Amino acid sequence: MNQAQKLAIALIPTLMIAACTSGKEPSTTTLASAIESTSTIPGTATTATTATTATTINPRAGWPDDLVLGLEPRINYQESLDGATAFVSVVGAKLDIDFTASVAADAVSIARAIDFRIIDIGVFDARDYVRVSPNFDNLQLFAQEVRFGDSSNHGQWLTNDPTLCGADPVEGAFYYNAFGSVIPQAPTEVPTLQVGWTSGGIRKEGTDAGLACPQKVDLNVVIGKTIAFVNEESPTGFLVPTMELLDNEITGEQYDSIFLGSHDAVVTAVYDGIADIGVSFDDARNFVQGNHSDIGSKTIVFNITPRIGNAVMAIRDDLPQTLKDSLIKEFIFYAGTFPGQSALAQATGWTALSEADIATEQSLDTIARMEHTFTRGD
Repeated sequence: MNQAQKLAIALIPTLMIAACTSGKEPSTTTLASAIESTSTIPGTATTATTATTATTINPRAGWPDDLVLGLEPRINYQESLDGATAFVSVVGAKLDIDFTASVAADAVSIARAIDFRIIDIGVFDARDYVRVSPNFDNLQLFAQEVRFGDSSNHGQWLTNDPTLCGADPVEGAFYYNAFGSVIPQAPTEVPTLQVGWTSGGIRKEGTDAGLACPQKVDLNVVIGKTIAFVNEESPTGFLVPTMELLDNEITGEQYDSIFLGSHDAVVTAVYDGIADIGVSFDDARNFVQGNHSDIGSKTIVFNITPRIGNAVMAIRDDLPQTLKDSLIKEFIFYAGTFPGQSALAQATGWTALSEADIATEQSLDTIARMEHTFTRGD
């Protein structure tokens, strides 16, 4: 409060007393005049009124008028393009952006087009993304494929020998904590459906629940054993598990290998005792339970591999964050509808997607290490 205002307030009681003595009600005009007159007392500064102007932030600032999704054709060029177009046109209409699709020859072409701002979002196989991304600066992870309920995948180590656990097996599974370390979990607390359970978390009648060791078991238990692998190109069924063994200084001379060509064949080989150990995706036992209702109790999971990346989408890094946030929200929402899921599957083979996160980076790091390991010829 400045000096003029203080003086004006001090005069108010005097003016009111004067008005009451004269038998009149105090005049609001008189009070206002008194305050106004004191605002120009000589030697005092005149109070200036500053108007505050509200600034409105445009949430669409920097948004382009159009976007392009780029992808490689799955099986048929036109079918992939039609599915992608159907998907992005709905998302574009929701965001009031002209959103189209384009089919490119390969992952390098997509990455280069994103780098030159010709394409805005690209769909990549995980291994392709790991190979091309170091060469292009304008790629940012955007979304990841969700498969069997999981945003990454992994191999599971199986045995038919419960003594390898060091304690009685339990109904359960393994998954990762927030730091990516493998920990035991209840069978209904992991994303992937475990054998012997329904998707609603209810025990399935007539099928044994899948068993796991109460704690993960060190991989040195494979030494001297026969291991059933899928094939030499399978990340979950050979490449990443073998990389794990090499990381633990366990080489191929320390165990016998057999290659059976499929994940369910690996599970069946462990069940039948043809192999002591097997590696498959989690939980491939579901594909064998029709013929072997006790597959869950006769084959025991004792460890899982690190996360292995599913396919991903990458977006132009230089697009506004508000646009990226809106796009992932609409992608996830529409992919959760029947027409959206159908269009996504037709375009990419995906049945669901989620936002890329730290776990995505962990899963791609596994693939990068795998590529490095086998490129060296180790």
